[in-house]
Amino acid sequence: MLEGTVISRSDNLMETHFNDELIALHMGTSKFHMFNTVAQRIWEIVEVPTTMQTLCDRLCDEFEVDMATCKQDVGELIDYLVVENVIVLDNV
Repeated sequence: MLEGTVISRSDNLMETHFNDELIALHMGTSKFHMFNTVAQRIWEIVEVPTTMQTLCDRLCDEFEVDMATCKQDVGELIDYLVVENVIVLDNV
């Protein structure tokens, strides 16, 4: 994924919090997705469309993670969420 790729949420989700996790229901597929603490934070950040670089900059500031690891791990999560139609990418 390119660093300038804009990441945003799909419009087809309803969400709720349960214990320490966020649960999102995709209305189009009727699939539930559970987000741990880090995934929740990513979800909060991409409420406003943001680039991969900005997302990882913020996560590195908030969590004890280096940029290379962040980009790798977040990229894998984003790729999965794109396949599940939870996240939308726009290459600018």
